[in-house]
Amino acid sequence: EEELGIGSGSQKWEIAWQKLTEILADQNISLRKSEEKAVKTLMKANVGKINQQTYDVLLKKKLIQDKAIVQQSRLTSR
Repeated sequence: EEELGIGSGSQKWEIAWQKLTEILADQNISLRKSEEKAVKTLMKANVGKINQQTYDVLLKKKLIQDKAIVQQSRLTSR
C-alpha cells in the first residue's frame, strides 16, 4: 500500500492481493484455497507492524537526507 499508493478500504486489499498473486505466479507458485485464506489473514494481521517499519525507515531516510544537506551547507559556507 505504502509503496504503490493504492486504493482505500477493501479496494486496497484486493489490489494488494492481486499484486501478491502476480508476484507468486511469476515464480510459478500457486496457493490452495486454504492457503489463500491463511495468507490474507496474515497480510491484514501484519499491517500495523509493516506500516511502523515503513514509517521508521522513511523517518530515518529523511533524517539522513537532512543531515547531508546541513553538512553540505556547512562545507559550501566556509
